Amino acid sequence: MAETPRIGRPLFRLEIQSAQNEQPERTREGWVYLASAGQGLVRVGRGRNAPRGAARDWKPDVIAYAKVADRYAAEATLLVSLSPFRVVGTKLYRLSPQQAVGLLRDQCGEVVVVPPREQ
Repeated sequence: MAETPRIGRPLFRLEIQSAQNEQPERTREGWVYLASAGQGLVRVGRGRNAPRGAARDWKPDVIAYAKVADRYAAEATLLVSLSPFRVVGTKLYRLSPQQAVGLLRDQCGEVVVVPPREQ
């Protein structure tokens, strides 16, 4: 014999509540770095994680890096200040590493300069 659907009061009541998220929204804290992209060319990047180990072992060759509260905003500000040096059609900038480090220092304050690799 087939059971007939139950009419009347439900057996249980399901209440859905949004989870209370006590953690702040995704943090934008991170690192902004300058990397050598060839003779007289510099590339700008950002990362969420702290540098691990010796920065000179990173690929590509990192020139300098800085810890920032908002890696997206810091990178955008740095790119605006580097815009006069941009190589058209690329994400590369034609300037000396010293000039690039100076601009990074102006934007981010404290900067870690990585010594060049010995060849």
